[in-house]
Amino acid sequence: MSVKIAGLITAGGSSSRMNDGTNKLFVPINGIPILIYSVIAFSKSEKIDSIFISVKENLIPLVKSLCISFGITKNITILNGGKTRQNSVKNLLLAVPSDVDTVCVHDGARPMITSESIDFLLSNFTSDADGIIPYTSISDTVKKIDKNNFVISTELREELVTVQTPQIFKIGTLLEAYKKAEEDRFLGTDEASLVERCGKKIKVVRLQEKNLKITYKDDIEIFRKFFHISE
Repeated sequence: MSVKIAGLITAGGSSSRMNDGTNKLFVPINGIPILIYSVIAFSKSEKIDSIFISVKENLIPLVKSLCISFGITKNITILNGGKTRQNSVKNLLLAVPSDVDTVCVHDGARPMITSESIDFLLSNFTSDADGIIPYTSISDTVKKIDKNNFVISTELREELVTVQTPQIFKIGTLLEAYKKAEEDRFLGTDEASLVERCGKKIKVVRLQEKNLKITYKDDIEIFRKFFHISE
């Protein structure tokens, strides 16, 4: 029996750091809303069988309409997200059918992901790891500081990376991690932080492409400039 893989895309954030009430995920870049870039990438992946998207309840009809408008035909389920990203991913996990073995969790605010990178990560998810995540090396010197903004120490940047999405796990591994986080009332910053707490091994792989996260208004301009788009 072939392994089934689901893509889980989170899109339920408030975009509070945009500071102007704009929902960043629906800003059009070259005629395509930011969220839809990720949905298209997952729909084109040769390894992804189905897609689950979490959004605010009032936006479900809009996302359904956008998927139809952009000709996305892969099996898509759109659900109401939770109060936090962690809650949203849990809601998606619980909606995934029992025949799905592996989940690929992605932040809808990272529109530069491609189907090739998704397939590359999945191809590198081997049995010696409990999860696999993409990373970027750090070139700046990194300082650890205290609450009063005084330097405590200089960290070894060779041992540090910044991580991104998609983050890939066996669904049982991630459900176990979410259960423990809920029991401990632990709120992580990504799926990997929950899995790490269970003593699991997570592999990191560097992607060759840009994987910008849209957080601030300036990030939208960076995205436009990368594709030489002027709007």
